[in-house]
Amino acid sequence: MLFAAFLRPFIIILSAIHFLCYYFKLIPSLALYFWFIQALLCFLYFFALYFEIKQTTEVSEIQLRKFEYLPPIVWFRVLILVSFFFIYGIFLILMGGRLKYLVPLVWMIPLGELIVFLFKKWSKQYYIMFFANYIDIHLGRKQPLFSGEILKMELVREVIYIFTKRKKIKEIRLFYFSESEKNDFLDKIVTWSINNNIPFLKKEY
Repeated sequence: MLFAAFLRPFIIILSAIHFLCYYFKLIPSLALYFWFIQALLCFLYFFALYFEIKQTTEVSEIQLRKFEYLPPIVWFRVLILVSFFFIYGIFLILMGGRLKYLVPLVWMIPLGELIVFLFKKWSKQYYIMFFANYIDIHLGRKQPLFSGEILKMELVREVIYIFTKRKKIKEIRLFYFSESEKNDFLDKIVTWSINNNIPFLKKEY
């Protein structure tokens, strides 16, 4: 899994180094040669993408109850990333010169991120899962929150605030769950907090 996580960034770095060598004429300046190498790196990039998705799918096959949870901030981050690189690529094309050869690299990054996001959403890899002594708030990657780190939980209207010993507050918003899962999730987190001796308070304002 660690190998899969670093493979795509490594190929992006290779592509950037190749562009810089071409830009400063450290390698043959034939356009055909440049595009051949870039096409090869793009192929390797999407092979790495497939490998990463495959690894993620294998890790996610755990036979426990998953509560699908996809807050808008996840969509927003992907939208900002894709929009920025797409606009930047258009800007490079308009500038002309050798900078336009950077466009494949610039557009390869957001395309890969978008594919990963859509696959993870389709395969329901944005979720919250309960284990014996920790909660996995899995927003595309594993984010364990151990019971020993939690001071207390508070339910205010439809938001659960989790107060940690590091003086951080995490939020779980119940209205992002489907109606069929909302009550089940609330019952599950209350039961989990009791089993781990964590105060769970319900406040009305």
